[in-house]
Amino acid sequence: MSLQSKIASSPLPAIILDGSPVTAAVSGAASAIKVLLVDASGGVLLATGTDVPIDTSSGYAKGCLFIDTDAATGTTGLYENIGTNTSSSFNAIGAVTAGEIALAEGNVLLGNAEGVATALNAKGDTKILVGNGTTITSVALSQDLTITNAGVVTIAKINNLATAAEINSVCDGNTATAAEIVQSSDISIQNSKMVPAAPITSAAAAVKQSVIKHGDIIETIIFIDLTDLKSIATLGDIIGDTGVSYIGQITAAINGTIFAGEIGCSEVPVTGDDDIDLYSATENTGAYDGDIASLVETALVDAGGAHAIGTIKPFTALPIADEYLYLTSGNGDTAGTYTAGQIYIKLLGYV
Repeated sequence: MSLQSKIASSPLPAIILDGSPVTAAVSGAASAIKVLLVDASGGVLLATGTDVPIDTSSGYAKGCLFIDTDAATGTTGLYENIGTNTSSSFNAIGAVTAGEIALAEGNVLLGNAEGVATALNAKGDTKILVGNGTTITSVALSQDLTITNAGVVTIAKINNLATAAEINSVCDGNTATAAEIVQSSDISIQNSKMVPAAPITSAAAAVKQSVIKHGDIIETIIFIDLTDLKSIATLGDIIGDTGVSYIGQITAAINGTIFAGEIGCSEVPVTGDDDIDLYSATENTGAYDGDIASLVETALVDAGGAHAIGTIKPFTALPIADEYLYLTSGNGDTAGTYTAGQIYIKLLGYV
C-alpha cells in the first residue's frame, strides 16, 4: 500500500495537529513518520520524522516539506520535495551548493543594491572585472593599456607623454621630464641620456649612455666605440669625426653635481692615438682636429700613456654643470682612423 493510498483510505482532515503516524514500510523512510498536512488529493504537504524519505517514494506532493527531527545542531533539518508526487526527491533547504546554481557560461552572481543576486556577464573578450565603489562591472582597458584574452598586457604610451621605447631608457627630448623618469624610494632609473645627443657619433662609431639614480646619488656611464673615429698627430687636438665632436653635456638636472669620475678601457685603441685624454669645455663648438686649448676648457683626465684593458684613470678635476666633454690626443704622435678601441667614462653626482 502506498503512502497516498494509506492516507486516502482514512477520513483524515487536511490538517492533522497531532500528526498521523505512517509506518516506515509505507512512508519510504527508515522509520515511521508523522503526517501533519495533506492536500485535497491526499498528497502529503508536511511531515516529520527521524529519517528523510528515500528518493522515488510516492505520496509526497511536489514541494512537500519534511522536518528531520533529530538533525544535528547547526545542520538544517528542513527538506523540500523537488521531485514529483509519484517519485520524490527531498533536497535540504539551507546552504546552496555550486551544483544547485544555474548560470549561463561566463556569468557570475553579483549582489545588487537590494541584496538580490543578479547575473553579471563576465566573459566579455579582453575585458576585466573592476569595482567602481558601488558594484562590479566588466570593462575594457582604455587609453594606452591593452590586454589580450591570454592575459598579455601592452603599454603603448603613458598619458601620451612617453612612448614604450622612451620608458625603455630612451629619452627623446633635450630635458628629461617627469614622465620619462621612473623613481622609487631608493633606486630608480632615469630614462634619459646626457643632452643634447653626442655629435661625435659617425655612421659606424657608437656612443651609449646610461643614467641611474641610487637614492641621492646619480651614476652616469658613457660607452664609446672608437671605431671609425679619427685622431691627429698633434697634442691636444680633438678626436672625432667630421665637424663638431663633443661626446655629451653634463647637466645638474640629469647628472647631478659631479663629485667623482673615471675613465676605463674595455678594448685597446688601435690605429689611432692610444693615449687619450678627457676634457670638459663650456663651448659645444669644438670640432675634430681642433685644439682643445682654443676653448674654455678643463683637463679632467691626463692619461699619461696608452689605455689598457682594466686600467682605470680617475678624474683629477671635475666638470662644471652644462659643460661639454671631449676626447683629445694625449701624446700627439699618431694620426689615423681607429679600427678598434672601446673606452667608458663613469661620473658620480649628487642631488
